[in-house]
Amino acid sequence: MQSLDAVRQQVEQLDKNAHRLYCLRCDCLVLKTNVASLAQHELQLPQITKADSKTPFYWKVNDMMAFENIGFSRPADGLKYLLCADCDLGPLGFQQPDG
Repeated sequence: MQSLDAVRQQVEQLDKNAHRLYCLRCDCLVLKTNVASLAQHELQLPQITKADSKTPFYWKVNDMMAFENIGFSRPADGLKYLLCADCDLGPLGFQQPDG
């Protein structure tokens, strides 16, 4: 696994995700290379595992069709949560339907 500094350096060079992103459980492709930009947001997602680390950084896409295999929950508290379309692992991210 790459260090956070190595990932930041790659993002600074490309301004997009330098690698494909896969589901943590089933290895299903979620996002192709070079389609998301790094964003900072104060929202903390519920943890998937006890080992999850909290980070204010997320991969942001401008169009939900940019994802490869992602599902969306029903709206809850103004958000839709993203989950793996193959194994239902989530939340992997969130969508703000109003913005």
